[in-house]
Amino acid sequence: MPTSVPPALEPMAAEEADADSMELTDQGEFEAFYRQTARALRSYICRVASSADIADDILQESYIRLLGHPRIEPGGRKSYLYRTAPT
Repeated sequence: MPTSVPPALEPMAAEEADADSMELTDQGEFEAFYRQTARALRSYICRVASSADIADDILQESYIRLLGHPRIEPGGRKSYLYRTAPT
């Protein structure tokens, strides 16, 4: 059985690292962060969700939750998404 490294442990691509340090103070910055992180996060969620529709709902809720926690440091946003997404 092949083993895979969980996304949280994989080396972060340069563009994802840059996205995680962005300030999300306006809609354009949030959209850029979303575009740079959503694909990998959805892939991670699909591994634990029972369907793609459920994964999409969880993905949406994850970003909404992130916006509700403005005190998360810029470098911790991506890890916050991965920690809270499958719950």
